[in-house]
Amino acid sequence: MKWIILSSCLLCFPVFAGPVDSMYDFLKNTTSISADFVQFYDDKRIKEGHVIIQRLVGFRWAYSNPRQIYVGFRNTLSFYDESLMQIIKHHVMNWDAFPLSIVLNPSRISRFRLTSLSSGGNVDFIRLVPKGFSSSSISYITVGLVKGEPCYWDIFDATHHHTTLDFYNIVINQPVSEKVFSIVATSGIDVIDVSRSSAVGSF
Repeated sequence: MKWIILSSCLLCFPVFAGPVDSMYDFLKNTTSISADFVQFYDDKRIKEGHVIIQRLVGFRWAYSNPRQIYVGFRNTLSFYDESLMQIIKHHVMNWDAFPLSIVLNPSRISRFRLTSLSSGGNVDFIRLVPKGFSSSSISYITVGLVKGEPCYWDIFDATHHHTTLDFYNIVINQPVSEKVFSIVATSGIDVIDVSRSSAVGSF
């Protein structure tokens, strides 16, 4: 999956109606979120898993099969691959490339133009288009909101491919322990610490 740059600022924004307002309200009022998800690449189902995000603290993105875990906490990205018996740690300068970084840090929404699209059934759609910041590798993002919660993300990159994330069993504002944002190395697991600073890559 490609990590996508997302961004935002809730302090000053023009008045929007409908789904765009709902997106801003969600970002403003959400301190944590957990959910199961199914991931597609160019409409082909490839992975599923569970994600936990605590605003301005960290995230845990876990795939179930094969079992892989990405944890972002402070300035460290840790990646665990069960098949390789390895934990790889990177120093990260920012989290712009994390797919849900606007949930991790809502101020990043200021880097996008938000537009309401047509609704389908009980889903309201909006489009997020980057304002041209140079590090962006995406063309646009379509977000589907159900009862004000962004349950569907369709992320189109500059090469005309797209990654889709369908979220379900969503839990909002449940207390999250910082222990969630760590990967403990048990016996037999190698830990590789990559000290070179880098932006988040792709996975």
